[in-house]
Amino acid sequence: MDIKPGEFGSIYGIEVSMYEYMCYTTVRQEKEALGVYIRHDMDSDWARRKVIRGVSFGIGQWDTMSYIKGLKFFMRDFKMSKESPEDFLYLIDKHQKPYSLIQKASL
Repeated sequence: MDIKPGEFGSIYGIEVSMYEYMCYTTVRQEKEALGVYIRHDMDSDWARRKVIRGVSFGIGQWDTMSYIKGLKFFMRDFKMSKESPEDFLYLIDKHQKPYSLIQKASL
């Protein structure tokens, strides 16, 4: 994490990694795209998840392991895609499935 002076006055901005940013984002489109990854059954272990006590995500409640796995898959696909964040989020929102599955379907 880096703390840097802002452009105006003594306002400071904090720069964090994309991974950390996605943990705390309040932008609805970003939360929904991450939710696609959390909901999608990426492996058989994940399909057996139990939604009990866990992370409240604004669009549902997820157990902590599903959230972490979803975030890891999201970041992996984002890095592999080489898309801008806006384009990546647009594709996830449009197709409502993870980027890696969108690419497989287009082959």
